[in-house]
Amino acid sequence: MFVTSPDKPMPPFYQKEDCQFTYRSLQAGESCSLIGIGSVGKSNLLQHLTRDEVKLQHLDKAEAPFLLTVYLDPHTLIHLSGRALEDAGELWAGYELMLSQMQRTLVYKEGSKSGVAGKGDASRVKSSGGKAENPLSSQVGQALSSLRNGDSVVRQSGIRHLEDAVYSVLADDDRWRVCFLLDEISGFSPLPAGFFQSLRGLRDQFKGRLTYITTSNTPLDSLLADLHEPARSAMKDFTDLFRDRVRYISPLDAASAAAVVDRFIARYDDSYSVHPKGKAFLNGEVFTLTGGYVGLMRRSFQPAVQYLIDGERGAILDVLLANPSVARECDTILSSLSEAERRVFYHAIHDGQIQDAAVWDQLFEKHIVKRTADGQADFQSPLLGQYALRNPEILVGSASRR
Repeated sequence: MFVTSPDKPMPPFYQKEDCQFTYRSLQAGESCSLIGIGSVGKSNLLQHLTRDEVKLQHLDKAEAPFLLTVYLDPHTLIHLSGRALEDAGELWAGYELMLSQMQRTLVYKEGSKSGVAGKGDASRVKSSGGKAENPLSSQVGQALSSLRNGDSVVRQSGIRHLEDAVYSVLADDDRWRVCFLLDEISGFSPLPAGFFQSLRGLRDQFKGRLTYITTSNTPLDSLLADLHEPARSAMKDFTDLFRDRVRYISPLDAASAAAVVDRFIARYDDSYSVHPKGKAFLNGEVFTLTGGYVGLMRRSFQPAVQYLIDGERGAILDVLLANPSVARECDTILSSLSEAERRVFYHAIHDGQIQDAAVWDQLFEKHIVKRTADGQADFQSPLLGQYALRNPEILVGSASRR
């Protein structure tokens, strides 16, 4: 994947366990669902998974170049209206995004040293330049052009264009695998449930070689709660693909967190990198306080650096909790929990009572709480825990505390 960020990419070992789970799923020809609370870095993880050097870290060298990972951001969907929507149909935007990103990914792969343009046999390669006469990006581009420029019947046949594009890649070489990464699946909600049903049908056609990865704040079954038949059945066909491959994204391990700190130093305060003790403080106490939540680490970075510069004698925990950006990030994390999870969390930390064992287990799965060495429950992020203790209204409104 071509990365437009000015930051250096994260090292291949970044979020190693989450990557291992995901690639094992794809090797087995299975789709998987990655669930994460706010601030855990879902988008960063998905984009990390698309990088060639990361694939080489987890996959066989002969296998990695032939895994086509297509990242899909719902914020870039084209929302048609009026006559354009009438001509193209309600499903058009989803297929257009998938084909557009698929072509762009292939263009990048074909231009990179590790990429492959096609089989490269004599009938498809120019003798002069050594490039494929009809590379896969061009074949997918033809499908995209038809979708964008055809008449209303052609434009409303988007699933056929997508089928043709996927077939072009998979038929090129038996080693090819295609995976579409749908970031924040709820962001695709403007698309009718029939769109997701068609994706299930596409997977069934190319079973084992076409997969999906989704991210969300909550399990995919929750998407069904607000739907009525027949939309619920259509969406269920899609969500069933992920039932056996679900993972709650982990907070950063120490090595990954150190890489994040290096990025923050380069981005925000490059001159500060000359102070080893300060860096050790960021990788030590601040990392422990934030629990490895990426967003919380980012918001805590600058106030933590200022704390060191000022030579504060107060507790760093209190300094961070007083920072508005840190407080907003804590709000974001707690607000991403369900109402039941917030209520159970509230009573656990205020009353010492576990009102619902199943919901309590969900908080462990989501890495809100963790087990200590002696088997006791503790906050994954002491900073978040203290914020919740001092601001109970974010967990449950005063009228709901019972």
